[in-house]
Amino acid sequence: MTENQLLLYRLGELMLEQEQHILPVDALFDDAQIGDFVRGIQIDSSYQQMLLEGVLTESVRDGTLYVSFTVEGYFHFLIGELIFKNSKSNRFNFLSGLLCSNKLIGLNEGVTQCLIKCANFSELDPILSFIDSGKIEICIVPLITALSNGDTRETLAKIIQSESEADYAIILEVISILRIHGKLTTVNQVFSFFVEFFKEINLNDDYFYRQKLKVNLLNSLDEGTFILLIESIINENRYCFEYFSEDQRLLLLFEVNNSIVERGLLKLSHRFANHFKLYSANEKLVINHYYNLIYPLLELGQFEDAESIYLRCLPFNKSNAVFINWSGFIYQSWYELKSGELNHINMGLKLYEISSRLLDEVYGSYSIQKYQNLENIGYTHFLLKDFHKAKLALNQAINILVQTYRTTIVYQLGNLYEMLAMAINEVGRHQEALDYTFLSDQCKLLQISVDSPEMAWNHYDRAKIYFKLGDRDKAIESMRLAYDIRKHSLGEDNGLTTQTKEELNRLFNEL
Repeated sequence: MTENQLLLYRLGELMLEQEQHILPVDALFDDAQIGDFVRGIQIDSSYQQMLLEGVLTESVRDGTLYVSFTVEGYFHFLIGELIFKNSKSNRFNFLSGLLCSNKLIGLNEGVTQCLIKCANFSELDPILSFIDSGKIEICIVPLITALSNGDTRETLAKIIQSESEADYAIILEVISILRIHGKLTTVNQVFSFFVEFFKEINLNDDYFYRQKLKVNLLNSLDEGTFILLIESIINENRYCFEYFSEDQRLLLLFEVNNSIVERGLLKLSHRFANHFKLYSANEKLVINHYYNLIYPLLELGQFEDAESIYLRCLPFNKSNAVFINWSGFIYQSWYELKSGELNHINMGLKLYEISSRLLDEVYGSYSIQKYQNLENIGYTHFLLKDFHKAKLALNQAINILVQTYRTTIVYQLGNLYEMLAMAINEVGRHQEALDYTFLSDQCKLLQISVDSPEMAWNHYDRAKIYFKLGDRDKAIESMRLAYDIRKHSLGEDNGLTTQTKEELNRLFNEL
């Protein structure tokens, strides 16, 4: 019996014993037969594989994480087991013939399950043959399995042995899914392979998906080289991505802008977006990259420009919960960083509450999509000095992420820990607040650099906590770090930079 079969049979036994079709995940941790499988968070563990393949599904109810079978997913798994057994000789031809001649609903998913099993046995040939034939969809999860279970570099080398657009298209899909599941180690291994393979990251390729992958690799460049490349594009008025259609060109430009924002180079992002007219691009592209367009504008104090983007997109997105949520962020930031006017923060809270209702209707109250909304609601209540409501919302968001990722250290928790630290600092729990800021550091640094504007907030908030604890030397040290980062990334005349400098001077005067 394979590990996957043992896991599935044992879950079935427990459901029979307990007379319920859903099981609390925490209760499975100590099960002698499958506890190790359920506790494992690696993407190649049996439990994680069954979730990724849709055989099992998790949901959060009243703060508890449950697991149950997806009946359709189990059917696909069973078909996959059957055709794996029946296709031992000349597997690719057998499966191809089956897909052409058999009209069974769910056969494609069954073939995917068969290929997953091939990946588990390091049998890559049928997967590679399907990729070469353009059947990308059925190969995505099998390829994730192969990259996770085997030698990542060897697998990638086999895929691109005869380069094609299909090769790069599926690699990009795989990277996206691995990121969503927080499997950054495998993502970094993929990036490391291609940095070495390409040798030079340029923006003049003539194949779209290969160019898109190269854009994804931009953040592997050291900061000086990266800035020189972007500056040369802007200053020399170079026409980027000239081999592609206008739609493809704009898509790639937006992805370059995402890389600039992820590095925290917000002034540079603003110049780049203005130069290539990204703010006035079609609404679909703007919405798909909404946060990375408005975030630099907010940090740079360009609130009116951010609002104009919101108002232009609003007529087409009144039921778009994610858009409404980040639109609330415009008005919350406007209040906090510039105006101090209650109508701005009340508008932000109103939009967050509309988004919250939409998210509940579409995804449910404990969905992963809900945590960013709760994060924003919590921080808004903090700004309104309602620390009790702030803690409730932030802790609910933290609970969703911890239950989802089954770990207390993941990038998405970074902002939540930082905000919770400030809320409990205000009610006198200073040492606990300080501990949360260091937890926040651990989470954020999984994905951003030490000199990112995101880290400036941690240093700024930590300075406030140190001051409450009576440690002025550490308060000054933390505030100076926040000031240096903001001066570099936002500019010396920026409102946030100026405010941080004033706070630093105030701390010196307290001595």
